Amino acid sequence: MKTQELLITPEIARNFLETNVNNRPIKTVYIDYLSNLMNNGLWQEGTGEAIKINKNGCLIDGQHRLNALIKSNKELKMLVVYEVENIAIEVIDQGIKRTIHDVFSLAHIPDGTKFGSIIHLSELIKTNRYYIGGRSTSLSPREYLFIYNNDADSLKESLKVGRWCYYKSKGVIPIIHASTIHYLLKDNHRKEIEHFLNKITTGMDMDSLKDPAYILRMRYLLEYRNVKRTKPSHMVAFLIKAWNFNYKKLTCSLLKMNPDEEWPKLLK
Repeated sequence: MKTQELLITPEIARNFLETNVNNRPIKTVYIDYLSNLMNNGLWQEGTGEAIKINKNGCLIDGQHRLNALIKSNKELKMLVVYEVENIAIEVIDQGIKRTIHDVFSLAHIPDGTKFGSIIHLSELIKTNRYYIGGRSTSLSPREYLFIYNNDADSLKESLKVGRWCYYKSKGVIPIIHASTIHYLLKDNHRKEIEHFLNKITTGMDMDSLKDPAYILRMRYLLEYRNVKRTKPSHMVAFLIKAWNFNYKKLTCSLLKMNPDEEWPKLLK
């Protein structure tokens, strides 16, 4: 095998792709994702990940990267390996992908799993992805780390609030729920969201038995005591609904999700 580092231009990428005659089907969503990394300066060169050309001169690994480079109209350095055994295409991409936890651990960030979960849930809420049937975001583990590095102080503050809610409530209020909604709302509604979280945590200062904070606290208590087992996604919906009622200064007597109901959007 021969290895060479090349500055890949869109023209060079097209030339490589002309030899792409026996590869797996193209995933346009993945191309969009990689192109987004390249356009936003998140693509990392020098990782050792290579474009691979077999002994017949055919591209067997790298079609998505090359298509993304063309779409982003960038010029990037990539490692190219030539004369790879033809049979190698059968075992490429069988390794285990790095998780969000792996990336935060490698960066030696304390509480990385919790920060990853806060970012994950906040992205699901912001993009309304629960409603469209998915619980995964379009972010890569590296993008989670990028968000953390650019907003670490804010995330740490919200995690501190979430921990207070959890321990003050003796485990009734989930850390990630409290941390995430605080993170999403504190810039514009700090006083309101912290008062809301204090009410659901302590059970104090309720306006009435129809206070949305009271109704939400009761749902959390039922979950905590195993009286009800609600889908995790529905508990997120109840959190959003209760806040929305609170934000509009409305009362409620019940929090529920009907099968055909549109997913609630967080009012900010």
